[in-house]
Amino acid sequence: MSSAFDQAYKSKLIERIPLARFGSVDEIASAAAFLASNAYANNCVINLDGGLSAVSIIMLELSEKTANARYYTDMKSQSKPTYQAMVTEILLDLLDEI
Repeated sequence: MSSAFDQAYKSKLIERIPLARFGSVDEIASAAAFLASNAYANNCVINLDGGLSAVSIIMLELSEKTANARYYTDMKSQSKPTYQAMVTEILLDLLDEI
């Protein structure tokens, strides 16, 4: 699929992928073989994206929390939560779900 893209576009895509590369044919084939050979695997979704979907989930959560933080004010200190605190909270929430 990536052969249809020019090199500049490929480079932009690779910059967004946490593993910094496209998946290999062997990686895709082994996932397909697993699904085809496992009778118990039913209605599965396997993200073969080098971690891109995990980053997308974090960014979505972060954007939602940032939007909510614009309207949030702590009653005691009258200060808004910091960006770093929000990122930390999101990451801790995601770790709890694992």
